[in-house]
Amino acid sequence: FDMLFIPQVLPHKGWKHEDASVAMFQYMLEENSDVREAIKEAGLSEDDVMFIEEQIAGPKDTEQGDWPYKGRPREMSYLYEIVANRRNGIDVDKWDYLARDSHFLGIPMSFDHKRIMTFARVLEVDGKKTICARDKEVHELYEMFSTRNSLHRKAYKHKTTRIVERMITEAFVEANDHIRIQGTGGRLLKMSEAIDDMLAYTKLTDHFVIQQIRTSQDPQLAQESVIKIMVEESEGKLTAKDFVVDVVKFDYGMKERNPVDCVWFYSKDNPTKPIKVHQNQVSHMLPMVFKEEQLRVYSTGTGREACSLAQSYFIRLCNMKKLAYESQGDEGFAHGSSYLTPVRQPLAETRINDTTKKRKLSEINEM
Repeated sequence: FDMLFIPQVLPHKGWKHEDASVAMFQYMLEENSDVREAIKEAGLSEDDVMFIEEQIAGPKDTEQGDWPYKGRPREMSYLYEIVANRRNGIDVDKWDYLARDSHFLGIPMSFDHKRIMTFARVLEVDGKKTICARDKEVHELYEMFSTRNSLHRKAYKHKTTRIVERMITEAFVEANDHIRIQGTGGRLLKMSEAIDDMLAYTKLTDHFVIQQIRTSQDPQLAQESVIKIMVEESEGKLTAKDFVVDVVKFDYGMKERNPVDCVWFYSKDNPTKPIKVHQNQVSHMLPMVFKEEQLRVYSTGTGREACSLAQSYFIRLCNMKKLAYESQGDEGFAHGSSYLTPVRQPLAETRINDTTKKRKLSEINEM
């Protein structure tokens, strides 16, 4: 919704789901006087409310010098590293979704967040209080970022996931002009307009949208015309509209940077002195590159001929751009085979075919 649908229908909006979370929190306080009273009875002030909002979406004014936050003073800077740590990405929000998604996907989580918490301590670094990790826990941190990368590859950015997301986005775009949601003052709003009206936004659930599509009498909103896979027999001819180009980025959370380089540590011998632990001090088996991009091309054409033609176009593109790719099919352009293409070419060869693999395997067996 926020990563594909909204940018497509409102390209200049710049809206993020964190904005909706803050707006929802404000709406909850406005519409529920008992919650506001409970906050006052608990001794919480407007600064505390601002602190909660800053934990969700960061500071509202990023141009206020060295300390842009208003909810807490500079002396309590470490509090902004607990929920959403913008310094190095080590925070409870990440631990929560890594633990939840690893559990439900059946993917083992190889790091122990409890150890990281147990050995964490607050030290002053460059005039700011900062959460520091014990030096011996550096391996746990690398495991944490590796787990994040693994979930992105196996689940969040898996090719099937991305294809389904594109299909759902197409359905939302087609349905946007035909679904209306009642908002503040009885106004009827599109799905894309609901992000600015929290009364309407609270009604915008999966169940609501699906029911609107299934039960609507609007001929433009018929289920078969909205929820569909955009496929047609191409009869050997494919045009630009038959392809979806998807550049998928994988990293450890900080693009090209190693996030552990942004972590301060302390040692058992000197627990009050913040130190850095460099990668070459940890292991020579850690990754040297922390960002990778893959170019994926999805074709809406069906049938053996259309798939073979799409794959030939894809290979031609890779050769023109000098991109490495690997065939995962049993035979050259077999129907149903897939191709994996990093944007940045890591290998001198542009293709690793089955014949080469078998020859190399034979050479190894003869040694």
